[in-house]
Amino acid sequence: YEMSASLVGSEMCIETGAKFGEKAAIVALCGKDAVGAGMKAGDIVRQIAAQIGGKGGGKPDFAQGGGSPENLEKALADFAASAAK
Repeated sequence: YEMSASLVGSEMCIETGAKFGEKAAIVALCGKDAVGAGMKAGDIVRQIAAQIGGKGGGKPDFAQGGGSPENLEKALADFAASAAK
């Protein structure tokens, strides 16, 4: 949890994505309190990656994945909307 704690607040999760030519990369970080509340970076990345035809995973506090860049913005927006509920 050291790395995520230095980048995000302990109760926060962040996720981001980037396009690199024909590929997309996704990264998620979750703070200690967010993990304790049930948020898991690996689950976040897998959910987003599934929407762009990719895969991903990692630990509860840090995960990465990838896929096709075509629907990356929509996949990130869909996750953000579902997380806000």
